[in-house]
Amino acid sequence: MKTFRPSLLAALLASAVLTSVPSAAAAQVSPTLTARIDGVVGEETQELRIERLNVEVRRHGTLAVTEMTVTFANPTDQTLEGEFALDLPRGSVVTGYALDVGGEMIDGVLQPRDRAREAFERRVVQRIDPGLGEVDFSDRFETRVYPIFPRSGRTITIRFTSPLELAESGDLSFALPLQASDVGAYRLAVRGVQPESGEGLRWTQEGGVWSVDGRGKLDGSIAFASAALPGITVSEHPGEGRFFELVGEAPRGEQPRETVLTILWDRSVSRREDHHEREARLAAAVARELDVDTVELIRFDTTEPQRETVETRSLARTLQATRYAGGTSYAELPALLREREGLCLLFTDGRATLLERPELAAGCRLVTVSSGEERDTAWLELQAERSGGSAVDLAVLNDDEALATTLARRPVPTVTAADGSTVSLRTLPAPDGFYRVVGPMPPGGLRVNGAPAAAPTPVVPVFSGPGSLWAQRELTARRDGQSIEELAAAARRWSVAVPGVSFIVLETPEDYVQSGFEPPASYPKPLRARYDWTSERQAEADLAQDRAYYDRLVGLWEARKEWWRTGRPPGAVQRGKGDVMVQGAMTESALPPPPPVPVTTAPPPPVAPPPPVSRSAEPIPEEAGNIIVTGSRILSDSADAATPVVALEAGTIEREGSAAGAEDPGRIVLREEWAADRPYIQRWVDAGEDWQAAVRDTEDEFGTIPLFYLDLAEWHFRAGRPVEARRAATAALDLPTRDNQTLEIVAQRLLRYGDTQGAIWLLRQLIDREAERPHPTMLLAQALATAGRASGDRTQLVAAHRLLSETAMKRWPFEYVHVGEIALAEANAIIAELGGPEAAGAILDPKFIATLPVDIRVVAIWNTPRTDLDLWTREPDGTDVGYSNRFSGSGGRYTHDVTQGFGPEEYQIRKAADGSYRIEINSFAPDRRNPNGPSTVTVRLIRGFGTATPREETIDVEMQPDAEGRRLVGTVAAR
Repeated sequence: MKTFRPSLLAALLASAVLTSVPSAAAAQVSPTLTARIDGVVGEETQELRIERLNVEVRRHGTLAVTEMTVTFANPTDQTLEGEFALDLPRGSVVTGYALDVGGEMIDGVLQPRDRAREAFERRVVQRIDPGLGEVDFSDRFETRVYPIFPRSGRTITIRFTSPLELAESGDLSFALPLQASDVGAYRLAVRGVQPESGEGLRWTQEGGVWSVDGRGKLDGSIAFASAALPGITVSEHPGEGRFFELVGEAPRGEQPRETVLTILWDRSVSRREDHHEREARLAAAVARELDVDTVELIRFDTTEPQRETVETRSLARTLQATRYAGGTSYAELPALLREREGLCLLFTDGRATLLERPELAAGCRLVTVSSGEERDTAWLELQAERSGGSAVDLAVLNDDEALATTLARRPVPTVTAADGSTVSLRTLPAPDGFYRVVGPMPPGGLRVNGAPAAAPTPVVPVFSGPGSLWAQRELTARRDGQSIEELAAAARRWSVAVPGVSFIVLETPEDYVQSGFEPPASYPKPLRARYDWTSERQAEADLAQDRAYYDRLVGLWEARKEWWRTGRPPGAVQRGKGDVMVQGAMTESALPPPPPVPVTTAPPPPVAPPPPVSRSAEPIPEEAGNIIVTGSRILSDSADAATPVVALEAGTIEREGSAAGAEDPGRIVLREEWAADRPYIQRWVDAGEDWQAAVRDTEDEFGTIPLFYLDLAEWHFRAGRPVEARRAATAALDLPTRDNQTLEIVAQRLLRYGDTQGAIWLLRQLIDREAERPHPTMLLAQALATAGRASGDRTQLVAAHRLLSETAMKRWPFEYVHVGEIALAEANAIIAELGGPEAAGAILDPKFIATLPVDIRVVAIWNTPRTDLDLWTREPDGTDVGYSNRFSGSGGRYTHDVTQGFGPEEYQIRKAADGSYRIEINSFAPDRRNPNGPSTVTVRLIRGFGTATPREETIDVEMQPDAEGRRLVGTVAAR
């Protein structure tokens, strides 16, 4: 067993601290500015400073709009990447971000977060100017800017709108704390209202503007209060019409009290750091105010909800004893809420990690309660409003205010258009006795509670605030039912940043074309003209590259068929890391990309039309591989005779130590070594029946990285606790350090732990986030096929075949050039299971239909980028087949070597010789700082691949980054 070295665990924990959400204590200092030398993680420096800070706040009704401009200065001789973070007032919506490029401020364009981050990272490596701006669920804005050259600087601008919050006085208030130890110069200004004077700031007035100028240390707040005055204000949202803000007095009168109380308590890991003591106090206080003896308590995570009846006198103690042990799913809540009456308190952060969030239409009056740093405020508000409840944020309200808000029925007015049609509203916090709403202004004016609202003034100012806040809630309401691209498109329309969508600024028009991003509408005209011309040239290049990819795929497929017919390599074989086979010849996988689209302001020379699509099976010239992928699909109507189906008898599969006989033909023996020597695992083992207490203790020390919960999941699974295994696996998705790789690992774990539905949902999310990588789609196809085989559902097999066919015909980045060939093999294998080439549901071009059954097939994929792992197979005669020896004399074939992460790598042999086949994995170049832990390789061992009755076993193999040599996965016995 390989040892997981403490130094590596310490590095992972340190990395988790760097990427986690700041604690409440850390959040008191804002803004913050850090830097990395040349953008390298771990090479941090404190030399970058704020040279200039300008902040202007303008009150408009009961909203405030802030524009902040920050200039960074790099006094060093090194190129830096700056990271600037700002804590926003609660409920703020960021409506703009800009970065200076070549001395001109360029507005950011909103794009899906993962695509924006990938574009940013790619340009950091190339030392090209990008800027990235993001918001999260804790009202925090962060931006990364690169490069900031030596003895130089960069400037950013941020714009955001904030609803005024409730103050203890009962008025509405605004506060933006600002602390910085050393600022070259700053100017703070407030328009429309007099700010409060504090110890650190002395305001002067000139006209209607109050301002402060200074330098050096900055320690104070831009703060002011405003009474909630009844009335309506109307403003024009640029491009989206008029919106209103309406403040009114709520009707007075005695409010009925509920006599039944239900508490729904989110016990997921994302809530471990929430303020449970305050939440429990609130729940107990509500129960006492309602004078109920017992409360129904429902605790939920990603497993079946736990229901119990609790006496009011012991409610707080019971709630504080909750064990937080899973991810978050709201899937079971609609049915539970529909059958409830009285008052329901939902304690949660509003963020789901498994399955979509449903509408929580409740039979009871629903009040949502949150207390942590990260929470989806807009979603929590929406769910509460649907049943006449309120959203209570304990980070804003004290205990008395929270109790009063919980017990009071929210006074929401009836707002209609002049013709009686309903108007969509977003409710904002309001003082006691008032309501405050924003919404789109209908033609002809508003009617409030049946009476016409006072007509606005004839002059309507341009102000995006009400429309932006309303749009933020609308985006939240629809985000679960749409793709990330659709969410980003809606965010661009409204210029509203939401979690999962990021602002990106790129240096040149060519950068926008290569990233597939449309520049902002404000893009300077000369640059826009260059972008348009470059886009046209890129479209022409894409068409040529699509056809070249098709020809390459034909060549790869013909080479595969030739090997299957003869058992011999179809050409001379060179040996070396990174080589790939193409129709009888070897060529480097690291082929140079096609030349970039030329940068010029002059009209380009005429572009020759692309060559026709080749239908030939002749070898493809090496130039055909010199392409960069943009993700086009290739379709063809050509025909080709299919290779006849050859049936093979599938072998048996067992795990080491089972009772199967050693002489069984085709027996697969899996060596399942597991790194059970990590310190926390031993403590769980030693605890015996008290393992829950041991898990709680070790969570405090190690529970900040996904690796901890992934280990916990595997430990539970091997101990025969599959439900706990699923809970622990999904808990990894609730951590601030989770990423898309975490999602992929958890999906594969859920498949193995028996939650196929959850795994399929997660893989669909991964496909949505990582559309430029083929592996998530192939994993989903495998999950669907596995589910179809288990249930006998043919439609799932058909769906898997279609996904694999589409994957094969799509042009991916060149490092995945062989994925098309492997996906074709998988698609053809499912055709065999469906009944042959004429089976209903087969959609492959006949040129690519060829049933190629093999005795043994092994496929390895892994979960980390920038990682070079190698699949090796030692055949019975001692021959090693791998990247440096791709064909064996007995007919074994290794497809290709992947050096930059994820795989797949494949070994197969059509007719296996008698004896044992030893399957091994080698770490050639590991990723040492991944918060998900060491690279995990998923190895699929298949007998009778391509027949109607394949047999398959899958195993996850953890690769220690400090281990040397190959790791044994398992053996396959054949005779």
